Amino acid sequence: MQFSKWKIGAVALVCMLLPGSVHAQIVKNERLLSFEEKQVPAFVTTAAGSQLGISDEHYRDGDHSLSWTFEPGAALSIKKDLKFEKKDPTGKDTYLSAFIVWVYNEQAQDKQILFEFLKDGKVCTSFPFGINFTGWRGAWVCYERDMQGTPEEGMDEIRIVAPDVKGKLFFDHLITASKVDARQQTADLQVPFVNKGTTNHWLVIYEHSLWKPDIPLTDVTEAQKQDIRIMEKRFRGMLYTPSALSDKEMQSIREKYDKGYWLQLYLYKDLEYLFTRNQDVRSLEKLNKAYYTGDWSILL
Repeated sequence: MQFSKWKIGAVALVCMLLPGSVHAQIVKNERLLSFEEKQVPAFVTTAAGSQLGISDEHYRDGDHSLSWTFEPGAALSIKKDLKFEKKDPTGKDTYLSAFIVWVYNEQAQDKQILFEFLKDGKVCTSFPFGINFTGWRGAWVCYERDMQGTPEEGMDEIRIVAPDVKGKLFFDHLITASKVDARQQTADLQVPFVNKGTTNHWLVIYEHSLWKPDIPLTDVTEAQKQDIRIMEKRFRGMLYTPSALSDKEMQSIREKYDKGYWLQLYLYKDLEYLFTRNQDVRSLEKLNKAYYTGDWSILL
């Protein structure tokens, strides 16, 4: 099998852009804590009696995470500039600054930890995070919309307060502050207060999960099953009408598939949106050239 020039370039580009596509990709940014160092960073500390460590037992980004074995009421402190940015008062930039974190729990406890955000030792804002789960859970929490209190530019510490029991948690892919599209954050069992006012039908899954049926539940009868089959048949007929394709049409479809037509188009549209939003004119010019010539290695 021969691979065209665009396929080789596109695959290389995807591998470069998507973390974990082949091996764990280590992305470095001053706002991102991935805990890939051999030692716990000096600016990350905890109270006496609790323990911190770099662990390869569980990880979400890279190959390691921060483990925290805590005593009741203990605190984990991360002291660094959080890079929080207030929302644009002009309304031109509608993105909001958000705190992002992934938490791994080996043993579910019907308790909460508390994330606090401080400036010069004063708590500015905070939010609770439920730990009644096992495995990984992520949180995208906007400072100005979802948290309690008032965030301030210049905040320089994150404090995570343990519940009134012992436990162990792992933290990874922690982003102190990042501007995000404020429409997309979804509430769940850990952070049910996120994006509270949304009515977007894709983002109210948690709210709808709490609904109770307002009619009694009864067994489905055979007559009802037959009616459902009729409705399904009609619906399928609305979606797809069988038709015969000519050999020429089939050949055209195969050629587009073999040459990666749709993958190229989707990749182009996604990167075009990214570069346009970032006002990256140079990258946009290179993208257009890569797409229309089929040589995706131009972007590498």
